[in-house]
Amino acid sequence: MGTPFNQFQRWRETAHEAGELQPDAMALATVGKYGQPSVRFVMLRGVNDEGFVFYANYESRKGEELAENRRASLVFY
Repeated sequence: MGTPFNQFQRWRETAHEAGELQPDAMALATVGKYGQPSVRFVMLRGVNDEGFVFYANYESRKGEELAENRRASLVFY
């Protein structure tokens, strides 16, 4: 039996094979130090047993929020 990440990878491969547009686009939600939510779209670069991999500018608002609070939410279409 696989991990949830293994299952996600199967879904991702199926989406790519089906020719879905932008199957790696995802909404990333973080929370700032004052509790304000912030959502933006980023591109998934990979997934492994440790989690999802995406690029972020560490000096951006997103990077700063993730540095302060590593909890985040991802949504795929």
